[in-house]
Amino acid sequence: MSIELWKKSPAYQRIKWNTQLGRVISVLAGYEYLTLRQIEKRIAQQFPDHPDTQAAISARIREVSPSFHGLVKQRTMETLSGHQVWRYRLLPAAPIKQVSAMINRETA
Repeated sequence: MSIELWKKSPAYQRIKWNTQLGRVISVLAGYEYLTLRQIEKRIAQQFPDHPDTQAAISARIREVSPSFHGLVKQRTMETLSGHQVWRYRLLPAAPIKQVSAMINRETA
C-alpha cells in the first residue's frame, strides 16, 4: 500500500493528530529513514509549542500498531565513527488479504 492510499484509509482517520503519537507519526510516516535526533528536530520545527524528547519519541514509535494505525515500523542500524546509529521509518502495512495471497503462493 502506498502512503497516498494509507491517507485515505480508516486507520489514518483513527490517528489523533494533536497528540504526541500523532506528531511522531506525522513526521515519521514515509520512505525516509530518520534518527531519533532528526525526528526530534523535525517535531520541534513543525510543532514549536510541543517539543518532544528522544525518549518520548522512542516510546511512541513502540506504540505504533499495524492493525490500529495501518503502519509497520522499520529500523536499520549503521556504525558511524564507532557509534551505533538507529534509523526508523513507518510504512503502510500490507492488507491481510494481500499477505495471505503471498503466503499461499506455490513456488514451481
